[in-house]
Amino acid sequence: MAVSPGSSAMSGKAIASSSIVAVSEIQTAPSGWLAYLHSRSRQTPQSASKAVVTNSSLPTVQWSDGMQLIYSDDSEITFYVNVTLFEPNSSATLDPLKLILDTGSAYMWVYGEACKSSACTTNPLYAGKSLTESTFELAYGSGTAKGNITTNTSVIINNEILSNFSVGVASEVPALFDGYLMSGVLGLPANSSNGANLHNVVTTLQTAGSISNNLFTISLGMGVSGTDSSADSVDGLFVIGEIVDELYSGEIHYAPVEENTYAYWMLTIDQVYVESYPVTFNASVTNGSSTTSRRVIVDSGTTVLVLPSQDASTLHSYFPNSITDGTNYAILCNTTLSIAFEIAGANWTLTPADYLGAAYPALSSHYGYCVSNIQGVDGVVATKSSGAGSTDGTISQAWLLGSVFLKKVFAVFDIEGQRLGLAQPVASIAIGNSVLPSVTAVNTGWSTVLGTPIPVTTEFLTHFVSSVSQTTVFHNSTVSSPTASSTSSSFISAGILCSCNVAKVFTRVCCILGLVVVVSLV
Repeated sequence: MAVSPGSSAMSGKAIASSSIVAVSEIQTAPSGWLAYLHSRSRQTPQSASKAVVTNSSLPTVQWSDGMQLIYSDDSEITFYVNVTLFEPNSSATLDPLKLILDTGSAYMWVYGEACKSSACTTNPLYAGKSLTESTFELAYGSGTAKGNITTNTSVIINNEILSNFSVGVASEVPALFDGYLMSGVLGLPANSSNGANLHNVVTTLQTAGSISNNLFTISLGMGVSGTDSSADSVDGLFVIGEIVDELYSGEIHYAPVEENTYAYWMLTIDQVYVESYPVTFNASVTNGSSTTSRRVIVDSGTTVLVLPSQDASTLHSYFPNSITDGTNYAILCNTTLSIAFEIAGANWTLTPADYLGAAYPALSSHYGYCVSNIQGVDGVVATKSSGAGSTDGTISQAWLLGSVFLKKVFAVFDIEGQRLGLAQPVASIAIGNSVLPSVTAVNTGWSTVLGTPIPVTTEFLTHFVSSVSQTTVFHNSTVSSPTASSTSSSFISAGILCSCNVAKVFTRVCCILGLVVVVSLV
């Protein structure tokens, strides 16, 4: 979330009735566009609807380590993944935290127990105690998330375990997070060049040899069938370390990530089109010094598209009778116009079903209009964080392409290659095996032993957590398997099973023998 959407960017907003003007009073469309528009034949508007996953011929994906379901709230404003954090020698249950999947934030941070901000009072908090004197502070424009850093945290993410990982533990978070289902942010920057000495999760896993490639992919808004999840709304797939062919069709088009101080996934749109008509922007906006191309930041932590106000007015001027309050816009709901972004030699198209939000009610003076999911906010990109340089005017006027855009693409975030790939996404997939994958440790000294899952008591959990050494190796020991009556209910809720080959380690002895262990999430 490179933005300070306390004002706007978490979702499209209705215009303020007291200050409405016609966009044409601010910015007129080119005469050539008006002629083009009048010559167009009328088309049938596309209706917004979510794909229903019922087709037995859906592409089948075999679940594997590195995969994680993406969930959303009911309004599809926030998209999150479940991440588990714990400290060695801690007896706390391993309940996962909901972290916003955010390619616009520089690192991972979570709500800490010391946090008294409003957002922290309504969501689960991280109970880690081993905080260092080092601090972090991450700007979100209208506020900051700040606190201390812990370097003694183990993280379970995408079925992989990181030990002694540095995480920001917030004692204060900005008000823009109020009311959202989240306990922090999973920052996924283009590199680890932040000033807080907090590292990229994906890069750390690749360096440790846990994943093959220093990249991740996001398939947002994709239907997923065959999951065992019923409590939350599944809204896509997050994969680290590999590109799953079944998630897209055609060619992946790569655009280079432009170097910037803030590790944003910043690239260039070569041309914007309304229908097939090229849009010309005002040269006063210092965004690449061009009237056709625009620098953009691909930001999964933002919902809408956020443009400098001049660019937003220019783009909306191509929509007849659109109106604005200066920040938020409204477009006639019966529009049939498409918007296309030319990136890496291909066009990526938004239809009215994508860029139109809620319709104004029948009793409203704006009945017939829909909220635009394209907003105009100046200085929206946060350009200061701990250790970062001074504000960069060019970056501050970059566009933000949020989930409205990401739902239309299969996105490859290639950290090693410093490039971002886009392809046509599949609408839905079926999971061909159980979404109960194993969790393998980062350290290559760990290996998997197949066998019968045996429930583990709280005593084993304590041993499990306390056995993580500085090199992420379990020491030789034996643990007796419990009886049903001795199984801890609190540990069952943590959802961990220990698997071992009982035949090899004799009766009722389980799990930690000669640096061999496997843990499964359930």
